[in-house]
Amino acid sequence: MQKKKNQRPGSVPGSKPETNQYDKVFKETLRAQLPALLTEILKLPEGTFEPVHIELQRTIERKADFVGRLRVRKGTDTIVQLEVQTGDDAQMVFRLLFYSGLILPQYPECDLQQIVLFLGQKRPSMPTRLQRTGHDFRFRLVWIKDIPYQDFVQTGKPELVLMAILADHGAKAPEEVMTEIVNELRRLTPKGIARELRLQQLHILSNLHNLQLTFEQIMQNISEVIDERKDPFFLRGEKAGIQKGFAEGIEIGIEKGIEKGIEKGIEKGMEKGIEKGIEKGIEKGIEKGIEKGIEKGIEKGFADAVEKILLKFPHFSDAEVADIFQVPVERITAIRQRLAEKGKA
Repeated sequence: MQKKKNQRPGSVPGSKPETNQYDKVFKETLRAQLPALLTEILKLPEGTFEPVHIELQRTIERKADFVGRLRVRKGTDTIVQLEVQTGDDAQMVFRLLFYSGLILPQYPECDLQQIVLFLGQKRPSMPTRLQRTGHDFRFRLVWIKDIPYQDFVQTGKPELVLMAILADHGAKAPEEVMTEIVNELRRLTPKGIARELRLQQLHILSNLHNLQLTFEQIMQNISEVIDERKDPFFLRGEKAGIQKGFAEGIEIGIEKGIEKGIEKGIEKGMEKGIEKGIEKGIEKGIEKGIEKGIEKGIEKGFADAVEKILLKFPHFSDAEVADIFQVPVERITAIRQRLAEKGKA
């Protein structure tokens, strides 16, 4: 069962978001493809988009997400402000009204269009218009789920393909859409760090609409048909699993060591106790037995774990294995040499 969403509540003007992970993804991905987002997805007129600098008062903590000048061949240029929102912020209309008062005096020759792209799972209820006597202000609110996901996928731009997971899937199952998006990202990005980055970003975005488990299942299925030894996303998970297994193995080793140590300690303690007193012997024996048992249990558990990793994953270097177990590389090299002498590797 998928867990309930953890939606970030709306913020007040000038406040910082409670988490930066989504903002970081959006700013990393959208900035490079902002012109395509504006024209191909939000249907603004064709033109050249240039980022512009807006002078803000020093008391303003939160800057606008994206502000630029859309230069057109015919007609008036437009200053476009785009805000990306994951929370349904009732204060947004006041914030944008404030920004308009800063932007228009600096670009009096331009029109102004302020757009909020809302990425939440439920339709937003934030007011888009503020009417007072002698005053009427409004901004454009776009809910991403009003946009077919195919519009993003068909752009052929990885930064926008990512956004498809948050758009309208129509009658298609989430698994089908996720598979299509992952395959398109793999087609558009080269193997290695670039592809891993896009998949990590997709993993983060999928959490906005409770689709992380779907993403993980799709990646597991894909890992069965790709070269796992060369896939960065798989290798990272593989190493994480090994580290977890090692930690659990150490815990079991300590438990077994204590159990064996107590048993041996009592036996030794009683033997010595005949000469120096059963009570003293048992006490000393248990203490020494536990100490030796833990020490031997951990060391043997560590060596056995490293041997298994070296045999099962021969493509891992000594440095990689040392990184997994957080030990000096010399310890891994020594165990590999012992294995070679035994004829096991």
